[in-house]
Formats: sequence, structure tokens, C-alpha cells
Amino acid sequence: MKRISRRDFLKTTGATAVALSFPSILTGKAQAAEYAGINWKPSADEIKKWRQFEGETVYVLTENTPPSVGIRGAASDFTKLTGMKAEFTLEVMDPLKEKIFLDLRGGDPKFHVNYSQPRPIGCVICEYWTPINKFVDVKTGKSRMPDLPDVPDTPKGLHDAFMPLHPEQGCQYYDPELWYGLPYDTAMGMLFYRKDLVDKYGKKFEDQYAKPMKPDFNTTWDDLYDMADFINKNCDEVDSGLGFHMAQNWPINQDYTAFLMSWGVKKEGFSKIEHYEAGQRNPGPYLSDPQDYEKAVEVLEYMKKLQDVIHPDSKIWDWGGLGTAQATGKIAMQMNCGEFCPYVEDPNESVIAGKAGYAVAPKGPAGIHAYEVGASGLSIPAALPLKEQKKAWLFVLWATGPVGQWEAFTKYYGTPVRKTAYEEARKRGWLKEDATFRKAQHLWIQEIQMVDHLDGFCLGPKIPTYSQYLDIAGGELSKWIAGQTPTPKQCLDNMISRLNRLHKV
Repeated sequence: MKRISRRDFLKTTGATAVALSFPSILTGKAQAAEYAGINWKPSADEIKKWRQFEGETVYVLTENTPPSVGIRGAASDFTKLTGMKAEFTLEVMDPLKEKIFLDLRGGDPKFHVNYSQPRPIGCVICEYWTPINKFVDVKTGKSRMPDLPDVPDTPKGLHDAFMPLHPEQGCQYYDPELWYGLPYDTAMGMLFYRKDLVDKYGKKFEDQYAKPMKPDFNTTWDDLYDMADFINKNCDEVDSGLGFHMAQNWPINQDYTAFLMSWGVKKEGFSKIEHYEAGQRNPGPYLSDPQDYEKAVEVLEYMKKLQDVIHPDSKIWDWGGLGTAQATGKIAMQMNCGEFCPYVEDPNESVIAGKAGYAVAPKGPAGIHAYEVGASGLSIPAALPLKEQKKAWLFVLWATGPVGQWEAFTKYYGTPVRKTAYEEARKRGWLKEDATFRKAQHLWIQEIQMVDHLDGFCLGPKIPTYSQYLDIAGGELSKWIAGQTPTPKQCLDNMISRLNRLHKV
């Protein structure tokens, strides 16, 4: 199958370039436009368009994360709206990636909708998806197809309907004029800690270190190290004071890129990548700036220093293994995705239910609270017949829309990216720190508001060679952490040599 280029797409659809601006920070103001609120229902003339494929099925291939479990749980609402069924295949990331690659590259896709996690999947395969500009004008929110519902979103179009930076990071690849899907979910990293241990040992810690033990907005990475070291020496309640997901490749690389940003390294370390743009096909030399190189050395030194206080199994933990370690009482603190909050708070699954506290990521020497964010979209294979693409588009509209996002959020702990979901949650008082409902949600809002100057949103480089990049960077990081590389400079020099060779610079 021929992949779609921007030029070919604009020629065949007559689409015009759309000037996009960064969205303003969530204000909590009500949206005035149609298709914005959680109680939205189609008008009488639109309902026929929503139900034009009644009795048929949409096949969805997505990751087995809480948001996708949430959307699957809420899918009866999709059936009620459209008369269609949605059948879900949920996979962990590596098998998911391979299934999507095989399905798309085979030229005859069996799935209508793909989970488009941008780094491992979208960066590599985006040209095999249909730009949604074919279906809708993202500037106005107006449908480009008369037999599909005209669903204007906000007065400024689809872009402002979603949380800041999620359209850019979850749906745009190499060209901000084309959207390969709509924002669907997110997974924002935060610090989990044991409140009961802070209450029990906080005074002793403060006496020794002359600073509070409770993590807050002012906590630094050095502070976190001190807390973990203190817990290891004074607390019998846990095996270790701190845990990380440092399994080879993607997990350890997420730690590394967040640390790079916290230390003030620019453009993900590459000379041509702008962190908040849609990515770069040719990222340029790696760590060619001498100041960035020295900051990266400091990052590696800190990551090695952490090994003295973190749980030794951190080297093999991914996000799930780390979340389980917290829930089973092995560790006192972890940096992990907020979507593990319901697991940690479930008394049927967790021995620390009711004992956990949450804080934003510590700040580094650059004063930046950098945290991993999984901003992902839902995308539609370009090789599908037009009718099947239209069916898929109706599912994408619903799953990323106000009602689907609210259903998944409130009933199944999905992680919404729609502003209206957070506006409604704020209106109901659910986002306060002491709220009993959705304890982590106020932190997601706090973190979103923290990135007003676009400082802390950390995902890793958006490049077409991302899989090879992970193999190289993640492999060298793991060798350094395991003591197989003698110095941090040697680790970085190996990384630089291999990445520059990969990118032919």
C-alpha cells in the first residue's frame, strides 16, 4: 500500500492548511458550543447520521491500560448512540505494536481503530493512517462529509476541546497541519508516597535533615534521595524507600528523558528537535551542545546514585511491576503513572489502601518538574474502504467525545483528555486534594496547570527511528546502571556514536 504524504493528502482532499495555536491553560469555564458538555445528545436530524451503520461492528485494537478498559466498559453508550457494536482487542504494548504494524503493512486492515501511542507506534507507522482532516476541519470542528454528523466542538474547533498539548503530542507527526487521529487518553507521572510513614517518622527526619519529609511542590530530586535513604535506615514497614521502573529500553528511557528535562537539557538532547512540536524526521546530532552533554553526565551520575537507595528489583520493573510493588507494601515511594492510583487505593488489591499520598514530580537543578506523559490518540487505517473509515470515525468521535470520556472517567477510571470532563469534575468538587473521589485527579489538573510555559511535558523524542533509538539509548542506560560501563561519559559517548550513526550525522 502507498503511504500518504502531506502533499498527496492535501491534493486529493482539497484540505487547506490550518494554523494551530497552543491552547490556553484549562480555566474551568463552561463551553458554549454544541457537542461540548457531558449531557450532549444529537439533534433529531443528526441522529440518523450517527445511526447510519446500525447493526454493524467496529473492531478496536488498543492497549490494556485503565483508560482503554474504561472505554470498553462504557461501550454500551456507543451502541445506544449508534446501533453499532464495538469489539475490543486489548494487548500489552509490545504485542500491540506488532499487531498494529502487521495489520497496517499488510494492506488489508482487520481493525477499524488503532491505539496510536505516539512513540513506539505513531512515530514509526503514522503514514498508514488517514489524516482526520479528511473527515473534519480541525479548526472549526465542522464535518467535511455530508453523510457524517456535523459536530462542531468548541468555537475554536477541535484543538481547544482537549487538554493542553495533547493534540500536538498525541496526534501530530512531523507536520502540524495533519492530525492522525484525535486525543484519547493520557497517563501523567506523579510521585506516590506512604502517608502513614510520613506521619510516623516525619519528626525524626526533620530533626536530622532540617526539612520536611512530606513531598510537595518544592521537593527536589536530592530531597527524594534523602527521604528514601532515611526510610531504608529507619523503617521496617517496607523493603525499600523508593522504587523506579528501570527495565531496559522504554521504562528506563522514560526516567532518563524526564531527568534530562529536569536538569535543563534542551530538545530531548537532539540538535534539531523542538520538544513541543510534532517531531522531527531528521533529529540531528545527539548531545552536541557541550552544556547539555555535561548536564546529561550529571543525570547519569544521579541515576547511578539512586541505585544505593531504590529497590534492587527496579532494574527489571516496568510500570505494572512498580505499581504492584507499591500496592504490596514493598516500597514506600514510587514515580509512576497516576492511573495506578485506583489499584493502590483498592482494599481488595492493595495492602496500603488509604495510606497513600500523592505529589507532583520532584524538580531538578533547572527548577523544572519534568514528568512522563503518555498522550495518545485513536487513529484510522488509510487502507480501509471509505465506508469502514466512516464507521471508525464515528467510534473515534464518541470515544474522544464528552459523553464517552465522562462515562469512562466516572465509572471505570479512564483518564480523560476532554476539558469538559475536568470542568465537570471541578464543578462537583472532585479535584480538591482532600476529595474522596478520584484522589489523583486533582494532581493531573495541577500538573497540567504547571506546564503553562510548556516546561514539564516529557515524552521522549518523536522520531521515525524511535524503536531503534530505544534499543540504543535504553541498552546503554541499562549497561551503565548495571555497572557494565565504567563511566557516565563512556555511556554517553557510546550512545552518541550509535545514535549519530543511526541518523547518518
